Amino acid sequence: MDVARKKGFTILEMIVVVATFLLLLLVIIIGVREFAQKGRETHLRTKLRDLQKLSQAIYLESSEGFKVLCAQQGGRLNEGYNSGLAQIQSEIDKIAGPNSLVCYADVDKYCISVEMHGVYLCIDSTGELVQTSTPCIDSNPCL
Repeated sequence: MDVARKKGFTILEMIVVVATFLLLLLVIIIGVREFAQKGRETHLRTKLRDLQKLSQAIYLESSEGFKVLCAQQGGRLNEGYNSGLAQIQSEIDKIAGPNSLVCYADVDKYCISVEMHGVYLCIDSTGELVQTSTPCIDSNPCL
């Protein structure tokens, strides 16, 4: 007797194809996440540089110097003082999440840090933008 062979795929062939497809999909997802994370970090660095420039302008125009930057010590930016501060605070909230920014300021110095995925980007009145493992704890330069 001649047994006719059926046309089609075996279950093993189908499992191999699906597993290969899922593996490729996983590699793509991981790559996209890393790319998106780097994009958010770059955007955050840009916003902190914008904040540094705005801080210098506020220092020159305000009789209280840098002190007006923070709504309260250890809190958010003083959004009521300047629309630029409000815009930067809003964008940082979108990038890193609400309550991720810590602001300390005295008349002649400030320290502002933003937490993002367990590390802090910190900018201070010396003009330095650094990555650190701890947030600002007062208006002294970033640690």
